[in-house]
Amino acid sequence: EKSETTLSQALEIRNRIANGSSLARQGVADTLHEIGVLEVKKHNLDSADTFLQKALDLRRKLGQDSIYGETKADCASTLHQLAAVQVARKPPSLEKAEALLQEALSLSMQIGQRAATLKQLARVTLRQGLLDKAEVYLAQAGELYIELYGENASHINVAA
Repeated sequence: EKSETTLSQALEIRNRIANGSSLARQGVADTLHEIGVLEVKKHNLDSADTFLQKALDLRRKLGQDSIYGETKADCASTLHQLAAVQVARKPPSLEKAEALLQEALSLSMQIGQRAATLKQLARVTLRQGLLDKAEVYLAQAGELYIELYGENASHINVAA
């Protein structure tokens, strides 16, 4: 509950100062994302979806306005979380989750983030009964984890 209060206060402050500054608006998007993640953890899926969608919309807008291009890794992270919301729904919306994860993969991201997205995509396709597809995604994720941590690393992601 304390983290929720702190994030709400941060959002209020960042919204007040975000008028002209891209950096401040990025802070608003980051805070919206973190509130969305917190809502997922509390299993408030509709609220999580709202906060994450607002974060994604703002991140995309910032990317269009920026001379440096879209903040792709941030967008990919939010898409990954939106997919988690779809998987957690009762019943899960696996097709929508798959589409969100595929969109996340189409954006440039760090190797660990890409591996985590592939692993989540493998879980989604496994639940859809698409075993061959799931195996391919899991193998790709495994290769990336080995590249990231090393072949002899005792890391939970390599073992998974």
